[in-house]
Amino acid sequence: MELGQSCVSRWVNSASASTDSLSDRIQERRTVEESYGPDVLHLTVIKGYLAKLLANAAVVRWLARHQPEYLKEFQSIAELKELPWGSDESSSALKEHA
Repeated sequence: MELGQSCVSRWVNSASASTDSLSDRIQERRTVEESYGPDVLHLTVIKGYLAKLLANAAVVRWLARHQPEYLKEFQSIAELKELPWGSDESSSALKEHA
């Protein structure tokens, strides 16, 4: 009998750990879903700001001389047509605010 109880006990502990892991995954997904909208909005605002900043020739010259790696990254963000992960919802949000 002890062997059977031991197996059942291990199975219950294993199932409990799996349930905890599943709960953790569900919570992580909810967190990502909740932050997705604000993240898209922030990226859209940043993209617009960088595009406006890069329209200033003096700023571009200064960045080219002093921070060329920043200039390259700023340009790539300002030229985004859709988010890197390619969501239809996110690309439409970027196009609306471009």
